[in-house]
Amino acid sequence: MYELEVNNDELQSLQDSFCKANDLYMICVSRKHGQLTSFSGSKPEEDFVDSNFPESLKKEIIDSFVDGAPENIVEPASAEDYFYTEVLPSEVTRMR
Repeated sequence: MYELEVNNDELQSLQDSFCKANDLYMICVSRKHGQLTSFSGSKPEEDFVDSNFPESLKKEIIDSFVDGAPENIVEPASAEDYFYTEVLPSEVTRMR
């Protein structure tokens, strides 16, 4: 089984830098460990995500993760064509 050791402070710093450099907003979550990082992005971006991705959809995405898999691909239907949600290695979710 694939198990990843995560230093949340280092992951947060890496995520913040990556998002700033690539004009993304992101939060990292794990099915087993829950929320790993805080939201990287502005308050208006966070509000936008919260208003367009209800808790039920967030739960559905996390529940679809496969424990122990190094990568999970989840493509839920979204309200708008321009929403893009991808689950990356280590159960990391990216939204832009």
